[in-house]
Amino acid sequence: MSSHAREAALLPNYNRKLDYYSPASPPGLYRLLEEVGAPTTGSMLDVGCGDGRAAQYAIQHDMTYVGIDYSPDRVNKARGHYRTVPAAHPPVFACGDLYTTLPHFATGISLIFCCELLEHLEEPAKIWAEMKRIVAADGMVVCSCPVNMPHENHLQVFENEDELHKMFPGITTCQIMQFDTPGKRKRDHFTFTFSL
Repeated sequence: MSSHAREAALLPNYNRKLDYYSPASPPGLYRLLEEVGAPTTGSMLDVGCGDGRAAQYAIQHDMTYVGIDYSPDRVNKARGHYRTVPAAHPPVFACGDLYTTLPHFATGISLIFCCELLEHLEEPAKIWAEMKRIVAADGMVVCSCPVNMPHENHLQVFENEDELHKMFPGITTCQIMQFDTPGKRKRDHFTFTFSL
């Protein structure tokens, strides 16, 4: 069990919303990754993968894919969905605590994707540092989080780019992108990257 009690307390809310809004859903997923010039070959690690919807990008580009999430319910949903999806490299989903799991990964991952997770963490800078450590020399870390969005499930609120740069040193690019929500509203998200 995670030593991050505030994060653990969010798990019941997280599990109640197995169908959720996220820019990681197509077509937003493809627009986001195309906009930043994300890798299309090699390996993809989805940090906080939820129901694994971003695995569609890896399948489309014939990349190997591993998704990690701390919710067994969402990981099981991802496994159930992709069990019948034909792919040259079937996606792999694992349930785990990112703080203890990521340090075991070796350097060399082509694309590390972290969508709408960092605002839910007590120590997002630790996860950022691990993602930077394990990305390949020619790879990219791609993250997104909502702009100035206080919410009961958000342990962090990022109001501007200066806050992002302070929390996540080494950001290579940062921009604001709008995505449609199910209610037909538009929501602003920071999309930022790291590459060597």
